[in-house]
Amino acid sequence: MEGVKENVLLIIVVVVVIISIASPLLIRYSVDDISTGKTSAGSISLVVPSICGNGDCEFDETCINCDADCGVCPVELPASAPSGGGGSSSTRRDVVNFEFDPQYIEERMAQGEYITKIIKVKNKGNKDIRVDLEVDRLIDFIFLTPDKLVISKGKIEEFQAYFSVSQSTDPGVYIGSIIGEDEDVKKTLPIVLTVYEEEGPFQVDVTIPEDYRTVYPGDFVLGQVEIINKLADFTSVNIEYSIKNQGEKIISTKDDIVGLDAGLNSFEEIFGLDEDLDPGYYLFFVSVDYDSRKYEDAAIFKVGSRERFPLLFQRYALYSIIILLAIGGLIFFFLKRRKKKDKKMVTMIKIEDIDKNKLIEETIEKLNEVKKSGDVDNFFKIMRHFFAKFYSVRSSLTFEELESSLGKKNVKNKLKVISFIKRISHIPYQSKEVSKTDLNEMTISAMSLLNGLKSRKKTINPKKKKKVSKRRKRNKRQ
Repeated sequence: MEGVKENVLLIIVVVVVIISIASPLLIRYSVDDISTGKTSAGSISLVVPSICGNGDCEFDETCINCDADCGVCPVELPASAPSGGGGSSSTRRDVVNFEFDPQYIEERMAQGEYITKIIKVKNKGNKDIRVDLEVDRLIDFIFLTPDKLVISKGKIEEFQAYFSVSQSTDPGVYIGSIIGEDEDVKKTLPIVLTVYEEEGPFQVDVTIPEDYRTVYPGDFVLGQVEIINKLADFTSVNIEYSIKNQGEKIISTKDDIVGLDAGLNSFEEIFGLDEDLDPGYYLFFVSVDYDSRKYEDAAIFKVGSRERFPLLFQRYALYSIIILLAIGGLIFFFLKRRKKKDKKMVTMIKIEDIDKNKLIEETIEKLNEVKKSGDVDNFFKIMRHFFAKFYSVRSSLTFEELESSLGKKNVKNKLKVISFIKRISHIPYQSKEVSKTDLNEMTISAMSLLNGLKSRKKTINPKKKKKVSKRRKRNKRQ
């Protein structure tokens, strides 16, 4: 009972300490959400929170809640009294700053379609401003009304952007922006407009999940691609993936030949970003090449400034170190007081082994279902999920990246695992390109590999244990 009380007390202390560490950070960064529009038919909103410390003074950040991005708030400074008499006056440094909401716009429009979007502008400075608005590179598609806004300090004004695509507009991706300017301050609202042919054989749609909307140099960015094949049959096409900046300069690119079933086809693609990539907005671009024509779409993501991040935590560094030392002391104290019996029971149970064996059994059950259904896509999803869980790596890694990662680790049956991954990494994912016989062989090979990864527990021979017990009893009697 005493051990249970100690465990409960330890859990309570750890929870309180975690809340203490997290609460100031949560208070600092708990700000109103920012909506960004991505529409297909009508208007669909994405919610992207501002990130204090990324180098941009975003819509809901000010000098009060994020001086790292917006600068220190101006203060009134006393001025010298004039020589001719008493009294005092004060001077103040004017700050001009404003922000768009949404922070970027993605639109998909068919030929002959038009829509209207309402865009907000917030005055984040300490004086009234006049913002002149203009469209850059998309004047054939966007009309603004009004094109000038007078915004009082701390207030929000709105304007309308009319998007119109004529029937004669060529399908493709068009990149531009809305520019707002007051005095020496200029802000840009990035825009990606995709014009698609409603009667075309393919319709491409790429989106970026919330976790990848804001990334940093050296990170990965993931695009979720959906392609509707309106042709009646299975078709192979060439797909080009690329990362471009706002000036449409290609940062990185790769292509692949993909087989598309009739109807909806969904898959993911990952890009690794360079460590020296400049902060700003970039495009995840997808282009399908078929019969000498291209069918395209693009999505916007933001690269933040990694070196600004330490500024966010410098106020809490000492506080966090003290708390972590206290946690370590408390854990050491309670572990020291545990009974030896409880300690032995804990060391005998290997939670990690139990969990991994359970994962292996569940995966084998799923592979048996794949043998019956013949679903190749499901086979690859199951194996990616298994390797991510079993080796504690990111589920977004490709098989090639997983092979490279495991090559640097000391893992069980390393050569067999890497050999298996190499084999399946070169097999097309599409079910029509893999025969049922090949799928059965792959599934059997996978199950054999998984059985070899099971942990073997040593068991005690009960008869031997009983004999030892009798011998001890006889020695005691003598």
